[in-house]
Order: sequence, then C-alpha cells, then structure tokens
Amino acid sequence: MVKRTYFSLLVILMGRGVFGGPQDHQDLLGQSTSGEEKNQESTIENTIEENIQLKYPVILVHGIALHDRQSPIAIWGRIPQVLRDQGVKVYFGNTDAWGTYESNAQILKDTIDRVLAENHVPKVNIIAHSKGGIDSRYVIWRYSYGPKVASLTTLCTPHGGAELADLVYRQEFIHSGQSKEALRVLGTIYGD
Repeated sequence: MVKRTYFSLLVILMGRGVFGGPQDHQDLLGQSTSGEEKNQESTIENTIEENIQLKYPVILVHGIALHDRQSPIAIWGRIPQVLRDQGVKVYFGNTDAWGTYESNAQILKDTIDRVLAENHVPKVNIIAHSKGGIDSRYVIWRYSYGPKVASLTTLCTPHGGAELADLVYRQEFIHSGQSKEALRVLGTIYGD
C-alpha cells in the first residue's frame, strides 16, 4: 500500500510536469501522443488523484547552495503546491545552504520535532534533493529518528560520494585562507 501510494504520487507529479518532464502530452522526443494514449493517461491520473492519501506530513529538504526562503527561483517547482492540492501538509527543512551535514542534521531534527508536535503525528515523510538526502540520512542515523520518519525519498543524492567534490577537495588552493574567505563572503552575500 505504501509503495503504491508513493508511486501514485510520483506519477501525478510527473504527469503534471512537476519534475520538468514532458508536458502537453508529448513524449521525451517531443512527439505528440495519440488520442487513445491521452485518454489512458487522463484516466490513470484521475484514478490515482482520487486515491492518494498520505498519513503523515511531508518535509522537503533542499541540497547545497539552495534555501527555503521566498525567492524568484522556486527550487521545488510546483511540487509543494501539487502536494497541497492533494491534501498533504508540506513543510520545508530550513537547512543551511552551505551547512555541514552535522549542522544541517540539527536544524532538520528541530524541524521534524516541530512538525510532529504541530500535527500530533508520530512520523513524517521526507523528500530530499541532492545533499539534502545526505543531511536527512544523517539525522535519521545520528538521532535514531528511524521511528519518526515514515519514508525518505531522495532525488539526485550522491549516496556513493561525489567524485568532483573529492577532486576539488584534494586541491591545495581550496584549503587556503583566501579560498576560505571567498566562501565566507559568498555565504554572507547569499544570505544564508
């Protein structure tokens, strides 16, 4: 039942182009689908929309260099609104754009605790993008929050590490005082 619910949610989000997928009934190559296929898609989406129910609220956790504040760029696209339209309570993780996984885990732990208390529920669902998935996995492990997290869905999370980050980290210049100061200034300008 849980797997079907999440699959249904994913189909709804993808069907509405929430993940930037094909819209206006065009396939990945940009070719229009047939009328029969359009009717099948519409029937499937309507059936799924009527049946989707999440028992627990959703917390969206962004990755590095992103933030949850209002900005001209909607980092989650239409996902929050589509979920809310389905009756799902949606919250943001409010993690630090440039924070470590340890510091972000503390922030996320506080957010989870607040959402649990506000909704009088024992668990939350987490949808995390990129480094947000690492932050989320760490909070579950570090604070033994497995019983408080009904599900963790990660999108583009580098679970096996990131070769580019390793390459940059091995470079001497990245550890210089100038680089650290440049990153500090960037963080200050960025405002997180």
